[in-house]
Amino acid sequence: QLSSIYFTTIKDRLYCCAPNDPDRRAAQAVLYDTLDLLVTSIAPILPFLAEEVFAHRCTSSSCADSVMTGGSASADVTLLSSPMLSQWRAPCAEWTDEELAARWRLALACKTEVARVLHAAQMEKVLASAAASRVQLVASGPLLAVLATLGNELNDLLGTSATALVQAEASGSGSFVAAGDVAAETEVTVEDGHNGTQHRLLVVLRPSHAPKCPRCWRHVPPALIGQGEGVSVDGWLHRGCICPVRGM
Repeated sequence: QLSSIYFTTIKDRLYCCAPNDPDRRAAQAVLYDTLDLLVTSIAPILPFLAEEVFAHRCTSSSCADSVMTGGSASADVTLLSSPMLSQWRAPCAEWTDEELAARWRLALACKTEVARVLHAAQMEKVLASAAASRVQLVASGPLLAVLATLGNELNDLLGTSATALVQAEASGSGSFVAAGDVAAETEVTVEDGHNGTQHRLLVVLRPSHAPKCPRCWRHVPPALIGQGEGVSVDGWLHRGCICPVRGM
């Protein structure tokens, strides 16, 4: 799931965010430790590949300090001369957060269902891509609460240009969901894989009419360019753009 979920979610942070942006640094820390664990895993069966990967990564403590955001379990591995000398180790205690894990299990289950709806819309030629779409999620209860905690990470998770959360009980009383250029509207069931609880979710897809920034490739309204991540306008939380000028 590194490639299909995590890499896709963080690639914009790595390519577009400022070098010292906390989100970018956090992603670097995860990738740094993940690489160490992968190299340690393959070393006994693919020793030459492990040695080659190890030779191309940071091997000094100063390099490690520049990459890590602090508290990494692999800070000492950079001082080794070979991956054959590395040993299995327990993860940092602060990485264990059952409440956070439970929220993300439900969020990832939501992503799976929304991805199916987005894919179907692309196959039917009603949307060009997920990146060029806006997604309204009509939910209630625990599912709505979990999605609300994600903030702008919800855009990263779904790969969309903007998202809007709507309380299910109130969705029928206004024109926010019904009006406008709806490309697709599908009700799905999101199941919590941990406890089997099922949640109803209405996915409403709309095209994004905002132009695409040639630098970060995000569809951002011109007025929001350079205003940073997670700009909320008219009920929509836009993915945002940190590029100083269009065309940079």
